[in-house]
Amino acid sequence: ITGGTFSNALFNGDGVNDVTITGVSCGEIEFGGDGRNSANISNSGVALLKSSGDGASNVVNTTGSMVDGVEFSGAGTSIFGVTGGGVKAVKFDGLGAYELAITNNGSAIADVSVYEGTGNITFNTSGHEINNIYVSNGTLNVVGTDLTVTGGNTYQLEADAAVLDVNNLTVQDGTLDVGLGMVNVQSNFVAESGSHLMTAFSEDGFGGNTNGLIKGQTLEFQSDLDWLIYGSSSNALSDFLLASASSNLNYDLSTGNFTLEGNTEWLLGINGVTNRLENGAINLYATYGQLGLDDIFTDTDPELQKALEDLAPYVKNDPDLQRYIRDTWADQASAEADFTAGLIRTPEMANALMG
Repeated sequence: ITGGTFSNALFNGDGVNDVTITGVSCGEIEFGGDGRNSANISNSGVALLKSSGDGASNVVNTTGSMVDGVEFSGAGTSIFGVTGGGVKAVKFDGLGAYELAITNNGSAIADVSVYEGTGNITFNTSGHEINNIYVSNGTLNVVGTDLTVTGGNTYQLEADAAVLDVNNLTVQDGTLDVGLGMVNVQSNFVAESGSHLMTAFSEDGFGGNTNGLIKGQTLEFQSDLDWLIYGSSSNALSDFLLASASSNLNYDLSTGNFTLEGNTEWLLGINGVTNRLENGAINLYATYGQLGLDDIFTDTDPELQKALEDLAPYVKNDPDLQRYIRDTWADQASAEADFTAGLIRTPEMANALMG
């Protein structure tokens, strides 16, 4: 096919299709069926390039062509090669064997998404970028380039079966949302100051909880970043294993870097950050436990805040007083109202403070 403009083209069936396309403008080109499709596309503009079919073997190469979207589905084998030109978006959604090889692509891929199965993207040199990544329930392997989450972009994982596997990964002023999944970095991971990290937690089905994880050889978490831990569970929470390094772990974090959403246990929360050597790995934990009153009451009047700061060490060191406060007030809002009104002067509180 040489020259011209058309809305769509479909190549499928049980046989063999060998196609050469040059200098066209096309809305959609799809390769499917149960046979073998081989195509070379050059100097063309394609809105959507699709590979489908449960038994198909698709080998497609583009040269000097602009492709708005590439979509892989079905259970067949698909190998797409892109040389020059550009690809704006890539979608993997099926249980086939999918590979996208990028050579000298002059622009970043705007969006890559995986909904099911495994997607493989290989770059011929470093310096290529992917702006946004979304992995719902599958695996995305990216090799041949280092990735950076910057400019407000987002890398997001969802289910516990979601995996992002990369060479090196740096989070700058973007967001890395691990969800319940795993980010596996073959070498170095850095979360710079100004970056945004998110980790989800949920029930694990065995009476405990599970949460997302960052793994790598060397991990670094700089000081001025924010880390949101979010989710829901009817099971009691415990320390959160957030990251695991096989070689080196460096962090400059405190409780102030963390926000915990979905926690239903009043007076308990993130109260520390630590690392532990476990099974040959260096693991980073956000510890979960008793909070001081000075950590849970904010935006109060100065006198009340000072009183709470003075009281906090007694609450932390006196289990009876901890239980009394936790059992008397159901949440922060009701406690703050009563504390402000003077109910902190109850006999029970006095007895607890006096021993």
